[in-house]
Amino acid sequence: NVNSTYSTQQLDVAGYKFLKMGDNSTTGVTIAPTGTLTEPGDNGTVVYVYAPDYTQTTKTINETINYVDTEGNVLADKATATPITFLTVTNPVDNTKTVYYSTTATTATLDPITGVPTGNDWIEGDNATFASVDNPTVDGYHVISNNAPDSDLFKVSEQVVNSGSNDLNYTVVYSKD
Repeated sequence: NVNSTYSTQQLDVAGYKFLKMGDNSTTGVTIAPTGTLTEPGDNGTVVYVYAPDYTQTTKTINETINYVDTEGNVLADKATATPITFLTVTNPVDNTKTVYYSTTATTATLDPITGVPTGNDWIEGDNATFASVDNPTVDGYHVISNNAPDSDLFKVSEQVVNSGSNDLNYTVVYSKD
């Protein structure tokens, strides 16, 4: 109906968030959300653009190595690795999860269309590794035990963690020479 008015409205769509009004690159000819029909037939399309409402959770994993004698007395400063933070992004449309990790960031801003964290701090991957740490030399003592997996009396070996890991706490025990 030429010269008739029309009105549309943005909807709340479960699992999605409104991003913007579409333009003619989205569907061809677009018209405003409200207005007056100026021609008979198809006057264009009102386009509301939505994106999945991605959710995110983070978990930070720490590694601490304590150096003690057989009585539990501290012989050297504990070693603390740079924490690794895991970010799990969930797409609410298909419930898929993508995991990222970072040693420099603990929070993320997600691209609203792709759900990918913005910036260069995040690396896509399910696992990350704490580097190997050599045991310190303590005058008058030698290492007799190390409870870190796959480690020996000289070092705490690389330790692989993932978003389900707990903090790593290891103890290297020294005895008097």
